[in-house]
Amino acid sequence: MRIISLLSFYFLLCSTINMVSVVNLFINSSWWSIHLMNLLDYSIYEFLSSVFIPLFIWFLDYSISFISMANPPFSDFATNLSNPYYLHPNENPSLVLVTPSLDNKNYHTWLQSMRVALISKNKLKLVDGTLNPPPVSDLLHEPWLRCNNMVMSWLQRCISETISKSIIWCDRASVVWKQLEKRFAQGDIFRVADILV
Repeated sequence: MRIISLLSFYFLLCSTINMVSVVNLFINSSWWSIHLMNLLDYSIYEFLSSVFIPLFIWFLDYSISFISMANPPFSDFATNLSNPYYLHPNENPSLVLVTPSLDNKNYHTWLQSMRVALISKNKLKLVDGTLNPPPVSDLLHEPWLRCNNMVMSWLQRCISETISKSIIWCDRASVVWKQLEKRFAQGDIFRVADILV
């Protein structure tokens, strides 16, 4: 919308400049008055330089700032591969990212494998809490919701069935991630300590 306004304003400027040329041609070809031509030239060019051009510059500046506000970060999620909201057509909820699945004994190895898989898909920000959900009124809320649900389904597919039942009612991937960490991180460390001793 703003780009169309910008283009129409540009064409208005061009047509105004062309009109000045036509008036100048008419005045130059008429017999009456170099004096009138100088007066008209001065007033039109003075108008252009003192009012019209600063107004045009202000309009350009306003349009650019409005366009940048209308396109917040991550708004190019459909085409930008480095966007965390981008989902490749081959990515689906039934995808198993890592094996073996998380059970009561392998949290740290599972965690490292899962981190690598999520980083490769540019989705780690959804589980570590750095990419929070936008407000419901935001245009990026739907892409966030879609990616969050996709990551949650990947997490559920990569953990054992008994653990999966305990996180089924979580609505955010970051909550699932933190619950798994709280539940299994300490126990795994004690098992490693027992093995090393």
